[in-house]
Amino acid sequence: MTSSSPSSVLPEPSEHFGQKGITFAIAKPEDEPMIWRLLTNEFFPDEPVFRSLGFADDASLLINLSRRMVRSDLKKCYSGLSVMAKNAQGELLGIKYALV
Repeated sequence: MTSSSPSSVLPEPSEHFGQKGITFAIAKPEDEPMIWRLLTNEFFPDEPVFRSLGFADDASLLINLSRRMVRSDLKKCYSGLSVMAKNAQGELLGIKYALV
């Protein structure tokens, strides 16, 4: 089994993204609060299972349930394969979450 170097998982530099102030970086443990906010504010409320079961309507239930399900896996995503996109202000736009 070969491991990917961090630079091989990052997108090639692109003039298109650069003009929009979008940068890519490998996720690190210190990024966890930012990643967690994105997941709880943007992903979980619209995720089909959470939405269908009504979890998205109860913020405290959503946070507790998602924390139990995801928080332990989040620690594993710092293998150098999870890629984040940030805007010019350093705000997280999205993440390609990868576990090994």
